[in-house]
Amino acid sequence: MDSQLLYKVAMTMISGVGIVNARSLLKACGSPEAIFAQGHQKLLSIHGIGPQITNQLKEKSKILEQAKNELERLKKEKISCTFFTDESFPRRLSRCSGSPLMLFTKGVNSLSNERVIAIVGTRKPSEYGKKMTQEIIQGLATVKPLIISGLAYGVDTCCHQQCVNSQVPTAAVLGHGFQFLYPPLNRKLAKKMLEQEGMLISQFPFDTKPDREHFPMRNRVIAGLADAVLVIESDRKGGSMITARITQSIKRDLFALPGPANLVTSRGCNLLIKEGKAKLIESAGDIIKEMSWDPEAHKAKQIQRNLFAEMDETEKTLATAFDKDKPTHRDQISFRSELSPGKISMTLLSLEMKGLLRTLPGNFYELLN
Repeated sequence: MDSQLLYKVAMTMISGVGIVNARSLLKACGSPEAIFAQGHQKLLSIHGIGPQITNQLKEKSKILEQAKNELERLKKEKISCTFFTDESFPRRLSRCSGSPLMLFTKGVNSLSNERVIAIVGTRKPSEYGKKMTQEIIQGLATVKPLIISGLAYGVDTCCHQQCVNSQVPTAAVLGHGFQFLYPPLNRKLAKKMLEQEGMLISQFPFDTKPDREHFPMRNRVIAGLADAVLVIESDRKGGSMITARITQSIKRDLFALPGPANLVTSRGCNLLIKEGKAKLIESAGDIIKEMSWDPEAHKAKQIQRNLFAEMDETEKTLATAFDKDKPTHRDQISFRSELSPGKISMTLLSLEMKGLLRTLPGNFYELLN
């Protein structure tokens, strides 16, 4: 058994250790294993770590035994787990303040897909909502995104089912552990998703029940894994509106489908649009345009690049700070280039104006080949 993985799983079993405290513990101790080797007083001296956490670590052997049992169950069920410090942890989610410590996944891991959109909505969609969900997913199939939802009744079910029908990769974020599958009526659908290179995702230990308080936490992961979130239908309150608020707070693109004013299920979407919180979407084409996912437009940018002059020295310096063949966060660019914030802003704008750079959500940038 991988000892490092054992200690990572054990960290998730300490009540009160969220992403902030986990970072403090790792910064002070160096590794998950080292945390369990520290004395009581040393742990208490770490900022934000109090008796609630340190008292649990007095029974470290009990926690490690629980973690060992957890890993054995995960292995038996062919479930993978990724800690928030692992390179394979989804980069979109890692940038969120409320990121979970660990993700448990089953199926083909496509969370690093270049294009990821979440689709959420009411548990009681109208025929209009169902029809539009189907049409939008059929249209999005042309740009091959990963489509995320929550496997709940209603819009979620319609979303995953249409993805299966259209052979679009889809991932469901669960509000419970893998011992359960809620709602039970979607078990067959979940199986079909996995058969077509889809995924099931959870932040919860294996035997965690589908309790009510877990679903808002699930909604944060749905929003955090995506470049954008589309609300199909919703009343002014409910899980979809919680997801919409989270999407705004983490500065991801938020879209909403407008609906008839006399439909309860249109009130939430219409309100988001009216207040300027979400962009009005009527088709997949609107999303593709807003997200710059049009392959032809991308090709045109590539061709256009040859029309501009070579980079100047500052632009070349900045270009060397980018990762190869994948988007790079602004913080990484700043750290590697050692240029001033003002110079970085001006140079990024210059590169974009020349058609040599693409700006992505979440302060990510991509050099065009």
